Amino acid sequence: MKKNAVDIEIDSFSQQQIAHLKDALLFIEENLSNSLSLEVVAEISHWSRWQLQRLFVSHTGMTIAQYIRQRRLAICAEKLLTSQERHIDIALSTGFDSEISFSRCFKQHFACTPGQYRKRGIYTHIRLPLHQTGFHPIRLQYIAEFNLQGTACHLDGLFSPKANFKEKIPQHWQDYFLQNPEHKHDVDLLIAAFVPTKSLFNFNYKFDYWLGYEINQQAQKEITPHENSNQLTVPGQHYAVITHRTKITEFAHTVYWFLENWLPKSNYKPSYGIDLETYPQQEKEIKQQSAEYWLAIKKNAPNC
Repeated sequence: MKKNAVDIEIDSFSQQQIAHLKDALLFIEENLSNSLSLEVVAEISHWSRWQLQRLFVSHTGMTIAQYIRQRRLAICAEKLLTSQERHIDIALSTGFDSEISFSRCFKQHFACTPGQYRKRGIYTHIRLPLHQTGFHPIRLQYIAEFNLQGTACHLDGLFSPKANFKEKIPQHWQDYFLQNPEHKHDVDLLIAAFVPTKSLFNFNYKFDYWLGYEINQQAQKEITPHENSNQLTVPGQHYAVITHRTKITEFAHTVYWFLENWLPKSNYKPSYGIDLETYPQQEKEIKQQSAEYWLAIKKNAPNC
């Protein structure tokens, strides 16, 4: 399988440059409880501040500071769910200077207070460390049940010997926009869903590929559903989400890496539920659109 654009550019670096980048990422992870600055991280990476920031934003969509904040918050979230530590102790142990600043950042990221997050008991919006994900931005997230209004087609998926998704998916998008031309202006609200057509024992080949809107979003945007559209109920599920930030034509390569490289080495396995695609940044042309693949997962059972 051809490598995606992120791998190609990273692989163009020397082994020493890659090692320095990994050193910088590991340094961040080991010092999240301390004060961290771009200057210090750049020095360890052997890049200038400008070079490191540019590389980081290009491949992850985050600045160094945003990544550090999200990793700190991920550790805080885990502590809230797995310990009885006080909020102030969690805050101070993860590099926040006060419970007030911790609570403010936490609410901005998770859309709830630390107390509410602990009470819900759902592990979600967790940014995984980049040194463990091959510099691909991956997060863990839970989505509650929702209804999708859209249309579907049948296709053979990524691992099928008769794979036709490269032809079927673009054609389905084209047909969808012919029926709903006004939706071209709201690409960031579109959701695609891969619904397996039979019980699965491994990555299956055949899917119903849905494209449409969450019904609540339709109401808010006053989007009129096409007369040929139907509804799909997507159950509440835990997901591992990978962000793809290069050409949309390379998206399949990113998904392939996600399933074949990251997943087997992680503590998770596919739940064989409904996988999703989203397109969080609206662009004028779909081929320039960033995309996210949402893999329905569950934790591996511990070894006996």
